[in-house]
This record gives sequence, C-alpha cells and structure tokens, in this order.
Amino acid sequence: MVGKLSLARWFCLPIGVLLALGLASESKPPLIPSSTPVADLGTNTKLPAHLEEIFRVLPSPPPPIGFLAFKKQPGATALLFYPLDQPALDISPFNWRYSESRKGWRMHAGLDLMAPEGEAIRPVKSGRVVLVDTISGYGITVVVAHGELNQSLYAHLSAVDVKPGDQVEPSSLLGRVGQTGVASGPHLHFEWRERQGNGWVALDPMPLMVPK
Repeated sequence: MVGKLSLARWFCLPIGVLLALGLASESKPPLIPSSTPVADLGTNTKLPAHLEEIFRVLPSPPPPIGFLAFKKQPGATALLFYPLDQPALDISPFNWRYSESRKGWRMHAGLDLMAPEGEAIRPVKSGRVVLVDTISGYGITVVVAHGELNQSLYAHLSAVDVKPGDQVEPSSLLGRVGQTGVASGPHLHFEWRERQGNGWVALDPMPLMVPK
C-alpha cells in the first residue's frame, strides 16, 4: 500500500498522522487500531531562538480546583488529566479520516480538542519537558516525557510557557491553544505515546483521560 517508500518515511509525515493510505473503500474505513506508529521527534536542550519572542507572553492562570483535588483511584493505571481548563468545543477523535485528495483513509494519531485561541494547556501527567520546537505540520509543539516509556505531545500552540528540561505537574502551564502548523482553526492536537521496541506508537488517550 505504501509503494516504494520506506515505512520510516511514511511514519514521518506531519501532524502525527500515519498516512496508511490504500485500498479501503470510501464508504467504510478500516477497523480502528489500538495503536499507530508515529515519528520520533527527538529532543532539544534549550528553547530555539525563534520561540523566545512567544515565551511566557501571557500571565499564567491559576490551576483549576480539579487538578489539586484529583486522587488516583485504587488499581487505576496511566490516568491522564484533561489538558484544557474548559471542555473542548468539539473533539476530533483517534480514528481514521478519509482523504478526498489522496482517495484513501489515513489514521489520525491523536485527539483534536477545539478551543478558543489562548486557552491554557496543561500536562496530562507529571513529567519532564524534552522538546519545545516548531515541527512541520504540528506547528509549535511541546513534548513531555513521563518516564522512559511514555510521552505526551501538544501541538499547534500559539505561545509556550516551558523550556526543555523543565519539570512539570498537572497544574503547570505548558502554553496556549493556537493554530500554528497545518490547522484549519484554533485547537490542541494531543497525542499519548508509548515506546515499543526502538520506536513510538500513539494510543487512543480517551479511555485513559479523566473527564472534564
């Protein structure tokens, strides 16, 4: 289905979307996979110079009470906080999307949470910021490592409030909702990633997320 292109090149396409294009019919998408391969975006050790001008351009709002009151339920694993202070205006889920231009299905590897530009974005778990940069397709992007096996990704930001190496908590401010990169309107593109072998896959974060 991918012709002569290597899988690695297909996995490096923008917006964390694996273009698993092919022969699926237009009327019915393939079954939703439990995970989909995504590109390793790497890390950086300092804020790129081109992002300095949007670093901490707005005051940090206080964390909502829910972040401070949350307690992990006995037996629960990998529960994730909701990354916005308010419920999304609309959600585009982890699912297949049909591409008219390519006449095939492609996998959307995360959640698109539609929200007003400037809405605060917070980490879904405690962790360490490993990447703050502008990524093709994703626009301004923050990646947080949660140990060695998990990462969370926040894309299309309009402003950032963290630098590589920062330790963050669910009450921390990562940045603000925007529409940088390839985006038709302001929203947060969020991915929950898991290391498998030498690479990364994106998982559907909704079953793990504490509802807002």
